[in-house]
Amino acid sequence: MPELALNPGLNVLIGGNGAGKSNFISFFQMLGAMMDPNTGLQHYIAEKGGADALLFRGVETTSKIYARLLFSHNEDLKDYKFTLKATDDARLFFEQEDASYGDVGNLLPHDHRTSPSRGHFESRLPFDIDFPEGVRVTKDALSDWRVYHFHNTSRTTALMRPQNAVDNERLWPDAGNIAPFLLRLRNEHEAHYKRIISHIQQAAPFFGDFHLKPDSKGQVQLLWNERYSPKIYYPHQLSDGSIRFICLATLLLQPEPPSTIIIDEPELGLHPFAITVLAGMFRLAEEKCQLIVSTQSSPLVDHLQLEDLIVVDRVNGETTLSKPDPDNLKVWMDEYSVGELWDKNLIGGMPQP
Repeated sequence: MPELALNPGLNVLIGGNGAGKSNFISFFQMLGAMMDPNTGLQHYIAEKGGADALLFRGVETTSKIYARLLFSHNEDLKDYKFTLKATDDARLFFEQEDASYGDVGNLLPHDHRTSPSRGHFESRLPFDIDFPEGVRVTKDALSDWRVYHFHNTSRTTALMRPQNAVDNERLWPDAGNIAPFLLRLRNEHEAHYKRIISHIQQAAPFFGDFHLKPDSKGQVQLLWNERYSPKIYYPHQLSDGSIRFICLATLLLQPEPPSTIIIDEPELGLHPFAITVLAGMFRLAEEKCQLIVSTQSSPLVDHLQLEDLIVVDRVNGETTLSKPDPDNLKVWMDEYSVGELWDKNLIGGMPQP
């Protein structure tokens, strides 16, 4: 069974179109749905088009999804594994689900374990209150792995409209509550708020500050002003790239980020210098959380180390994920940057004929 070890800090997926980067990101979306009682696995499957759309080459070729996640948390080793099997009506059910935890030194933690269960259509972890505390921590950890997409910047999106000022504890996956979230940071974490502003100004020197003031109905909108001007503007008067960068800066520089942040193609619409600033924000964020990022930007990869990369290739129609071997690339490292190594197809991750 293929295994992939992720860095505790930054992990960047590189690969051509159709290689499978988005599928890897979607796996974490599925985990999030499984751990959310308000969403659930079946809702996620239906949104994606049924089991046939999730299984490799459809149900006729692949009947099961198996996954095992092994991770440490507060000096305990957490082990969560499940097998999903297709039904005749395009759903998936748990043929097996098991969670356990033990000492970090124990590679197979059997100290505390849920009773292996099967035949259910939704994960048991969000619902069973009789699980040991360590297993509940596993559920909480999985729930804290969040996938963010800031691709939609049209006027109809939530981030462009006024939002309830009290909806400010967590940044939504589409940044739809960014105005209330930034208002809370300004009031409670001024140093982090100022850091966000300064990074936005590096990428968009015209930017002054946000004008965050709840109205009589308790609604707040992402209004802003230019540097050296008191005139206030609406969010749709920013470029798409500026809006996306504001969302990225808020996500990556917040004081209490999720334990794992997953971002799909954050470079979309960004100026080359903004990509440089983005790479710096990755380094600041990885001090507090794990990052999993997919990209097609060699300028972004230029600011990374080989050990940050996960190379995604499609071999005989199947997605493969691997780490570059620094020893095999030593001869090239003095002459080429990491992005150039990728462009020259020396580390893989390029479209294959």
